[in-house]
Amino acid sequence: MPKPFALWKYALIAVVLAAGLIFALPNWYGKSPAVQMQFESLDVASAAATEVNNALAEANLNPVRWEQKDKSLNLLFADTDQQIAAKDLLTPAYPDAVVAINLLSDAPQWMQSFGLDPMSLGLDLRGGVSFLLQVDTQQLFERKSAELIDLTTSTLSDQGLSYLRAEASEQGGALLLFASEDERNAAQDAIFSIVPNTVERLNTTQQGQYGIQLRYTDEGIAAAKRKAAEQNRMQMSGRVDSLGVAEPSIQVVGDDRVLIQLPGIQDVAAAKEILGSTATLEFYLVDEKGDVNQAVRSGRAPFGTKLAYFEDGQPILLKRRVIMSGEHIVDASASYGQEGLPQVNVVLDSAGGAIMSNVTRDNINKPMATMYVEFVPETVAGEDGETTTQMSKREFVVNSATIRGQFSKNFQITGVEPITRARKLAATLRAGSLTTPVYIVEERTIGPSAGKQNIEQGTQASILGLLLVAVFMLLYYRKLGVFADIALTANIILLIALMSVLGATLTLPGIAGIILTLGMAVDANVLIYERIREELHSGLAVREAVRSGFDNAFSTIVDANVTTLIVAILLFSFGAGPIKGFAVTLSVGVLTSMFSAIYVTRALIEWFLLRREQPKLKM
Repeated sequence: MPKPFALWKYALIAVVLAAGLIFALPNWYGKSPAVQMQFESLDVASAAATEVNNALAEANLNPVRWEQKDKSLNLLFADTDQQIAAKDLLTPAYPDAVVAINLLSDAPQWMQSFGLDPMSLGLDLRGGVSFLLQVDTQQLFERKSAELIDLTTSTLSDQGLSYLRAEASEQGGALLLFASEDERNAAQDAIFSIVPNTVERLNTTQQGQYGIQLRYTDEGIAAAKRKAAEQNRMQMSGRVDSLGVAEPSIQVVGDDRVLIQLPGIQDVAAAKEILGSTATLEFYLVDEKGDVNQAVRSGRAPFGTKLAYFEDGQPILLKRRVIMSGEHIVDASASYGQEGLPQVNVVLDSAGGAIMSNVTRDNINKPMATMYVEFVPETVAGEDGETTTQMSKREFVVNSATIRGQFSKNFQITGVEPITRARKLAATLRAGSLTTPVYIVEERTIGPSAGKQNIEQGTQASILGLLLVAVFMLLYYRKLGVFADIALTANIILLIALMSVLGATLTLPGIAGIILTLGMAVDANVLIYERIREELHSGLAVREAVRSGFDNAFSTIVDANVTTLIVAILLFSFGAGPIKGFAVTLSVGVLTSMFSAIYVTRALIEWFLLRREQPKLKM
């Protein structure tokens, strides 16, 4: 005979439902558009609070609530129009502060103190902008060719093996030429042992010259693209953080593209500028022995040097070897120096600090140049009339200064003028230089009004679906239908609570997943109730029929929901964007619907029906 419901199960269900209600409650309050201001220190933030409120009051922009947290001010407004107007007012008034727009929770402070926040809303519900960035494969292949050439030529030089020259070839490959077959054969073992397995090695003979052709396999090319895209995705996270965007989505699409979704952002131009910027710094020692004028006249720099120019066109000869580039920069800020000129204050990581310390120690009283490097997208028309985007490298020397003493992690760079350029460069350096240049191939903008309409329509559809399912269960199963409807309500609460706890982002397809979950949630109840009906028709008493119906339907319910959960996991693993949003709510809904249909429904039936001495049930 099936066992009655244990008391500890009642207690566990009560605890889960109470916790679910608490975690889901912040979603009732929602979020409000806000302007966040971050100052240099707590004292500056406290002093600016009164000034900010007075400035907003004069412009008839009254926040519904404001709060100070350490050195930040959070100003919450009734709508996005006031939010944007306040940001436009405060940004020029406080140039030394970071002013960003965001969405902040309206939940009571005690909830926020426990980390209870509403669910994050996706791009299609909040509005915002989406960028699809393309990794510049041409620059990637040029860099891969340079790496192969540097690796092989340095190895040959270290082992005393001679070669004629090395040159780049297509798809990131390299070609090494030798004067004789014996020289090539002598170099083969050294070269073949150091190049990666993803590089093919071929012997060639061209016009009496013997060569070794190195080229990446198709798998190696795809892996290089994916690695570049993944590294850029990680760097883009820092750039998105500098925009002050809440709940951004950054993911690799395909082999060489990065999809960035910025919900709630309004300043699209600023987002494009910071995301598409590829500016970085490179440091070189200046070649004092070479004839710079001769290099300009011939158009060719002496061996081992590089001809560069200041922004005003003045030439300078640099030693070709890069001392250090932007990947070692961990922090940068713009300020005015002692002479009142803009400067960029740079902080290096430990590896960069060690490099700079060694270089400056060994080259005191020698000049060192700082070069500004940037890749700019250019549209090029092909012979067939179609246009393509290519990245054009733009570089110039911002300053050349004599090393007066040894320094390592902290130093200043002058010559970056005006102050706006210095601030832009500092922001880009803080975010990190990109592994490979990228350019925007697609831009999609969704207005806040469209997102609000999606929320309203999705909410209406969810409520309508819930009501229709509830009415059907009441009409068809009567008293048992009441219990199923209560369990269905508990299921919705637990679904919202679990998504809030997991930090999941609710999207429009996610709402579709919730609506689908409403129908699936009662499937288990239908299976159980139909099994109970069969047991009653076979002559069992009400108490035994109900408990037998739950026990016998359990395995069928688990099998059906596990198969659905497997599909949801696969959708999340291989899908992107909207598919992931749907998969998240579907998988979470499967788990909560099983709990509510099997345990919550049975607890209600056991407590309100089977505890009677003579339980009666009509179906």
